[in-house]
Amino acid sequence: MALSFQVLLEERQPHLVYVSVVLEPQDGPVHVDGVTVQLFTRKREPISAVLLLPIAGTLTHSMVSSVELRATELPEIPAGSRIVGTVELREEIVEATCSTDLATELEVHVLGRRALPMKTQRVDVEMSWLEDSEYERLVKRFPWIDACPGLVEAEIDVVETDETVRGGNDDLDLAEELKDSYGLDDENARWLQELMDEDDGI
Repeated sequence: MALSFQVLLEERQPHLVYVSVVLEPQDGPVHVDGVTVQLFTRKREPISAVLLLPIAGTLTHSMVSSVELRATELPEIPAGSRIVGTVELREEIVEATCSTDLATELEVHVLGRRALPMKTQRVDVEMSWLEDSEYERLVKRFPWIDACPGLVEAEIDVVETDETVRGGNDDLDLAEELKDSYGLDDENARWLQELMDEDDGI
């Protein structure tokens, strides 16, 4: 393809979205006849006016344009709606889309912006770190991974407890100690305590 074309959701409000339109020539200059963006429902019904961007002529380098789209046919943008962008070239039409719903795009999932509660985690899934070569291939495909804020190597702390605390009616003391040390709630503190007791029994 002679042109890389993307539409990216930057901000969402109930009745409007802010969108970035990205165009990048791949193999030298590209002649662009026009660029449009519009909002559609999941059934491909238009809910905004067609916005014609002031982009036309020979494109020799990458460019980004930020636009605002408002729902004109409905009071709010319904769930499942999409932003559809179209670029008209001399020999083809290129289309790009993205969802108007937050937390549904790949980048959001990979960066882990929404943590899962511990009770939903499966205990039968084995996870391992990526090899350096695997990580490098992933970064080449998705460069934003390497710029993930706050990415640090995991550190494991060991809670030092006296063995006598684990016996009799002192289990409650251990649960309280785990809550204070790790900032856990009652349910997760009990879960961690049971896990530690199982390890001791192996």
